[in-house]
Amino acid sequence: MNFFGFNHQLSFDMYSLFFKFILFFTVKVILSASTRYFIKSKAVPVEFPIIIQLFLFFTAVLVCANDFMIAFLSIVGFSLTIYVLILTDFLYHNSREAAIKYFYLSAVSSGLLGFGIWLIYITFLSTNFVEIT
Repeated sequence: MNFFGFNHQLSFDMYSLFFKFILFFTVKVILSASTRYFIKSKAVPVEFPIIIQLFLFFTAVLVCANDFMIAFLSIVGFSLTIYVLILTDFLYHNSREAAIKYFYLSAVSSGLLGFGIWLIYITFLSTNFVEIT
């Protein structure tokens, strides 16, 4: 059974629920494994669980997306949270360098993805997955 929400922009079905379950389980494992790391490194960023929850939110929205614009916004949202997660060890040069490289690569790929979505909208006059098929 397939349920749609937010004017057919999100789709709730067994496929999305299955992947959300896998996602929640993975985040639980990441949070439990990261406690040992933060105890050992003595650097406890207070915002770490909040950023992980934002990552979980944007990824769960991406799993349910039924529209190119919602998918694009969720990809950009979880990319921003990944930038911050990479910079949790900002004292190390490698962490800062990786975050900057990932930011530039993501900016270029977001531009290409936005251009592709624009071409799809110009061609089909819609960004909804169901209307395009």
